[in-house]
Amino acid sequence: MKLYSRLASVAAFLGLFCVFAVPAGAAPVIKSQAPCSSTTFCLQFTNTGTIPVIRSFTFTAPSVGTAEVSFHGALVCSDVNISQRNPVVVDLVSEIVTASNATPSATMPGGLRHAVVWEPIILNVLFTGFTQSFNLASTRVVSVTSAGNKNFFFKIARLRMDPDTSCVVYNAAFSVVFIP
Repeated sequence: MKLYSRLASVAAFLGLFCVFAVPAGAAPVIKSQAPCSSTTFCLQFTNTGTIPVIRSFTFTAPSVGTAEVSFHGALVCSDVNISQRNPVVVDLVSEIVTASNATPSATMPGGLRHAVVWEPIILNVLFTGFTQSFNLASTRVVSVTSAGNKNFFFKIARLRMDPDTSCVVYNAAFSVVFIP
């Protein structure tokens, strides 16, 4: 009987703690964005020119808290020169950043490195070409110091892309889990 009484006291205490420990309106918030809406792919870039922001996402934080920001998508890179007889390199970095002009880094939160070297295969003196896919899944935790709009961007930077290489992004989307 004494054990039952003690368990009932602990249960009552935990119940009061749960009721009073979390302020009203302080529930976690989950927001997501639909994958990019192009009928074939989100965007494409080559070894020349600026790589645009892959996706952006604005989340309205209801208060101070912590946001777990995730990005999902796929990257497919190809060597489009079928007469190439030298190794071909694609070396990229990606990152979830909080400013559209930030330079992504593989060593920062939510940063990744994507690299491939294609060695030439000569069959009947003709190079066969290559394609490589990369998973862009990335997550970072961000401290939110005030309520309001918070902007996130997924960016890719080129460390090296040899001539005649091209990359395409598919199914790019953000999601945020916010804990007050």
